[in-house]
Amino acid sequence: MIPRTVLREIAQQRMVLFHWLPVAMACGLAAAGWLVAERPDILISRDAPLVGVMMDNGRAISKARGDQFTADIWAENDGRPVARYAAHALWQTKSPKVIHIWSKKQTGTTVTCTSEQIVVSAVDITLDGPCLWITQDDTNARGAAAIYRDCVGNLNVIWAEDTEPKYTWVLKNSRRAISDG
Repeated sequence: MIPRTVLREIAQQRMVLFHWLPVAMACGLAAAGWLVAERPDILISRDAPLVGVMMDNGRAISKARGDQFTADIWAENDGRPVARYAAHALWQTKSPKVIHIWSKKQTGTTVTCTSEQIVVSAVDITLDGPCLWITQDDTNARGAAAIYRDCVGNLNVIWAEDTEPKYTWVLKNSRRAISDG
């Protein structure tokens, strides 16, 4: 016969196990969801000073310097932190499907593109071609953009201003969140 104290101890350990089991399962599911969550093929920062294109070995970044906070957040969220110089080196070796015009020296230039390309311009340019063109005015009005490419190659652009919640860092019970509706 098993002593009552041993039986009581076993029962308490099972209660602790069953108490924490749902928490552990929820954490596991959240981690699994994060691991399989699809990251955007292309990211464009607000005001268009930085563009990132997902490559096999990390996200290629369009500029060697500037907008460091955004570049760091993208790398962290991708789950593959790449040093900034290495991320920019990836950009220089990629195919020219995404063209980023950001230098004020390029203001007023004409950019020729094809239907397979995307042009992101942080300065005023003239465009010659049927490509997708995202301007600084677009990102000023609608926020940062995430572009997903489907299995057929069609592009789906998602703007920050079109998503809910618009500012995920605002706590739900804060006064700002309540006053914003």
